[in-house]
Amino acid sequence: MRVLTLSNNQLRVIPKNALDLPLLEQVDLSSNKLTQFNLNSDKLTHLKILEAAFNNISVPDDLYNITSLESLNLSNNQIERIEPGIKQLSNLKRLNLSGNKIYSVTKSIGQLSSLEYLDMSHNNIILLQREISGMTNLKEMHLENNRISDYQKKNIKKYLPEGAKVFL
Repeated sequence: MRVLTLSNNQLRVIPKNALDLPLLEQVDLSSNKLTQFNLNSDKLTHLKILEAAFNNISVPDDLYNITSLESLNLSNNQIERIEPGIKQLSNLKRLNLSGNKIYSVTKSIGQLSSLEYLDMSHNNIILLQREISGMTNLKEMHLENNRISDYQKKNIKKYLPEGAKVFL
């Protein structure tokens, strides 16, 4: 099995061993009631796309070992900060963290050099580190509806690759 859809099932936990499928490439866990993942990342070596929007996830730490991920959607959850472990997702091209409660963004996010699309709109972000300049392939970044100062807004573009679109 390469694609598994468990969305809209009112799941509070992922059934034990439900994702122990070595060839799994795409999982949709959106619109459930998950608060955490119980993923066996050792068995998810081919997982490229993980959709987990509209849940109650607060700390997605156990995702950081799935280094094969290319697209991760954690929008509309309860995440308050992006932890340093995110730098392990070195193949990530798309990251959607919109609609959370994020106030703190680790400088490690700048180590996601493969990232092309980043959406952190509708959060509580006040400050972005200049280390975002490490996202050398970024083409589009959404930061609308945050608490970023006008001064910071003026400076964000200079840390990003030339031609990258930034929506403030």
